[in-house]
Amino acid sequence: MRLGPLPAIALVLAAAPALAAETYPCAGEYRPLERREGPPDLLKAIFLPLAVIDALTRDHLADKPRKPVPVRVVTADGAPAAEARVGFIHAGEGRFVAEVPASSGSAALPEGRYRVVAALPGKPVRWGVAEVTVGAKTPATVAVRLDRTIPAVAAGAVETAAPAGGTVTVPISGFTEGRLGMVAAGGGKMAAEAELDETGAGSIRVPSKPGTYRLAYMLCAPRLVLAEWTIGVGAADLRIAAPDSVPAGEAFTVSADGRSVQAGDTPDLLDSGAGPDADPVSSGTTEAGAAGPFRYGFRAPVKAGRYEIAFRHPVGDGVLGRRTITVTEKAFSLDLPDEISLAAPFRFADVIPEGAKLEVWALSKDGKPFRLAAEDVGKDVERFPAPAGRYEVRLLPADGGKVLARRGVTVTGRAFASVTGRVRPGGAIEAVLTTKGAFFDKVVLLAPGQGYETFGEYPEADANTETAVTVTAPKKPGKYELVYVLGRPGHDDAVIERVPVEVR
Repeated sequence: MRLGPLPAIALVLAAAPALAAETYPCAGEYRPLERREGPPDLLKAIFLPLAVIDALTRDHLADKPRKPVPVRVVTADGAPAAEARVGFIHAGEGRFVAEVPASSGSAALPEGRYRVVAALPGKPVRWGVAEVTVGAKTPATVAVRLDRTIPAVAAGAVETAAPAGGTVTVPISGFTEGRLGMVAAGGGKMAAEAELDETGAGSIRVPSKPGTYRLAYMLCAPRLVLAEWTIGVGAADLRIAAPDSVPAGEAFTVSADGRSVQAGDTPDLLDSGAGPDADPVSSGTTEAGAAGPFRYGFRAPVKAGRYEIAFRHPVGDGVLGRRTITVTEKAFSLDLPDEISLAAPFRFADVIPEGAKLEVWALSKDGKPFRLAAEDVGKDVERFPAPAGRYEVRLLPADGGKVLARRGVTVTGRAFASVTGRVRPGGAIEAVLTTKGAFFDKVVLLAPGQGYETFGEYPEADANTETAVTVTAPKKPGKYELVYVLGRPGHDDAVIERVPVEVR
């Protein structure tokens, strides 16, 4: 649809500074407004880490209500330019959020201040910029006057073929404020984007999937193509060297070379046959990575079997190369002391190998395991997750399987140094702790013998970094227990001490 004169609608014309005084506005890659459904509010209320993750990952701008913003693009002499494209940059976030053809006549935007950039293809490319504030009322029509031109673009030689994951360099002169973008020849989602460096050269890493692609040099907002090339992407050029086998839990080294591996790449260890999006068993640590050949350090998992060293494309669109490695069985032991005190932190990270976990089993009087006291104890646990007593600690692969090692320990000490034993209804129960509480630790008041549930509601106090806490006693007289809870996000919290308290 072409827009004709709109005499009944007010026009907002931005004062145009001299061309030499302003460079072309750019806001990096296109990040359109995308709403998504988050977790239910009730779940976020009872599980704080989920609420934090949701807040950090949510597109808050996209969640705001939107209003139609009428747009009209005109040439320098005032004639309609319906063939132009229009980009919207949120001024507060410096983010390119929307793009429409001028012929559409409007765009729906959340409240805020925007730079509206329009460009008309041709020789030369003509462009203009205006500003609009979207507030409580629907804004008047924004008129963008195409009163500037873009310098001619000249590009050096560009190779027409590259291996998957390799880099193609595009030297540009003239207008150097655009971006490079790559998309499959048949169309679809942008497969890669890159900016030019300060010398006017642009490097873009090609996708992992072989095929024919269209490489374009374009304005960043709107995405108007200024020059383009056809690139054939072939098989990856990647040579991976690693031992054929390694004992479980032992360190080993992987090296890689070729155009498809670059500085900053990190290989992963995957289960044999795992897909390109599978979670890694572990990841390598770069030991030599400024220029090829690159070298990475790994530690074999504790579970014997076949695995694959995989180099995945950094934008997550496939695997560039794999190398099979066999992990052989090995005898493990648990380097635990005979006695562990609840009165001090204990770093399980120092005794648990990569890819392993612990289980804690309570021992009967005759020394036989009879009850699982804590499971899935990982490197993040920094205090023994069970009350004072005798236990058998078992080492297992993180994903389960046979027990690799066992060790008996005696747990002593207390989590509480002192507790107010008797208090009036509604009074303060003071508790002094033997060591600072961890982030998710808490002190709660329960009925005698009552089990603790992670999402239950009890009189409580956070013990996070505290050495003393106060819990308000209930108004109902009776006998209670003050309980220290070791917080374990993602697992059942662990009760490590109970102390009687009387309310009367």
